[in-house]
Amino acid sequence: MISQPARLVSDLLAANAGSVNAFMKRFGPEVVDYATALIPARDGAFEPLVEDILVDALAQIRAAETGSDEALRRFVLECACRTLRARHKEVLAQGPDPRSLKTSYRHGEVLSELNMSEAQLAAAVSEGVIRAFREDDTTKFRAEDLRALMKRQSGSLACISAAERELLCLQFRLGIEPEVIARWTGLSPAEVEDRTEGACRALVRAGVLSESLG
Repeated sequence: MISQPARLVSDLLAANAGSVNAFMKRFGPEVVDYATALIPARDGAFEPLVEDILVDALAQIRAAETGSDEALRRFVLECACRTLRARHKEVLAQGPDPRSLKTSYRHGEVLSELNMSEAQLAAAVSEGVIRAFREDDTTKFRAEDLRALMKRQSGSLACISAAERELLCLQFRLGIEPEVIARWTGLSPAEVEDRTEGACRALVRAGVLSESLG
């Protein structure tokens, strides 16, 4: 009996109605997760990156391993890594957002970063959620408090580079083993381990994670 992944690939190759939609429904969400890790704000090159990954995966689908759903899934994710490196090198080369290195924020910056109203900010300060202090006759707010509030937001990962976010996404979000990540990214397993641990330490320092890898 033909497996479901094999049937999907067969339908794609035959251009059967609904096959592309089935492919997008199955693999689109994880491709979006991968692209979001690289471009947290989902602006600029985000949509072209997602589109190019899916188009390239479909174009190469004949070479996919169809013995299991996981094998086909990994084929798509490997295509994502290849497409990123072949067609969107500038995305992978992006370093940490300089704003993530800030130690304090001004009043207007807090309202903008957290999309807060004046009343919400006043309540957060009153409750001790955000600590305010005076410096150079200006009220400022501690960056670590803001980062704690941004933990659930994609922008909280801006303190590490796109390449580091890719490694974390592949391993911890998508469940790919470090040895496989090494093969897909052209790194050695030791480099994957070192860079992943370094990224986790940076997230701990920024207050995004409570502890690093053990």
